[in-house]
Amino acid sequence: MTSIEKDPAKGLNAALAATLNGERTAAGMTFDQLAAATGISKRTLLRQLSTLERHIDIADAVTIAAQFDLTLVQALAMATERMERRPRGEAQAQ
Repeated sequence: MTSIEKDPAKGLNAALAATLNGERTAAGMTFDQLAAATGISKRTLLRQLSTLERHIDIADAVTIAAQFDLTLVQALAMATERMERRPRGEAQAQ
């Protein structure tokens, strides 16, 4: 049985936040612009996407993902891929 990470700065929650924040950056969008486009306050976006708190609300995740033409399922798949990648600097097992 898989354990669920309780720390929002780790695990799928953090990977989803990092994925959505990466999409924001790739789109050249500021937090102010994302806040205006989604109706989510800049403070909430900063807390959810760029701090160690990163406890992202599902409804907010859906709204943010949609801003980048992603479904939540697609964003979660991208986040899962991110989690499966080997951390930078980690040696490959031989």
